Amino acid sequence: ANAMGLVITNWVMQGVITVATFIIIIVFRNEISGVVRTRSVRFFLWEIPRTQINTPVRIITDAVVKLAASKIGALIVMPLKTSVDTIIASGVDMNASLSREMLVNIFWPGAPLHDGAAVIQKGKITRAGTILPLSQNRHLASKYGTRHRAALGLTEQSDALVIVVSEERGKVSLVKDNRIHEVREPDKVE
Repeated sequence: ANAMGLVITNWVMQGVITVATFIIIIVFRNEISGVVRTRSVRFFLWEIPRTQINTPVRIITDAVVKLAASKIGALIVMPLKTSVDTIIASGVDMNASLSREMLVNIFWPGAPLHDGAAVIQKGKITRAGTILPLSQNRHLASKYGTRHRAALGLTEQSDALVIVVSEERGKVSLVKDNRIHEVREPDKVE
């Protein structure tokens, strides 16, 4: 339009491009902020983040057994290939060493972070008190509560493994790939 001398058409097209840019930013603001907030350059460059390595499973198992025996509810998130930082941006950054005592204390009733989930990556508790997205699955059995629905909601959007401890029943479940697997013997979580 500029080369052909169509001044009004050129002016209108510049206005449309400017408005379209703002509309795209508004519509995709959550995705854009997730990319900007990420601390990983690898994610920004679309590389696959490293899987959970060097996570002491025995420590998590011991904590889960203690929580289940005490009927203390818990949600423990272990991201695998994809990061969950853009899905769960809430919570308190911790970067704490993983220990049975730390996990039990996070979920102890009355503790400030006990209602949220704890995220474990590379042998550290990276975040606690996070709020997970709830699943909209209408076929979920009524025996499952909000923790199970939150675990399913996260696995619908990522490849994370979520350990759920039910405070009402003292039961342990593993949630992976949109499926809930009940663990009959919590000390066999490994």
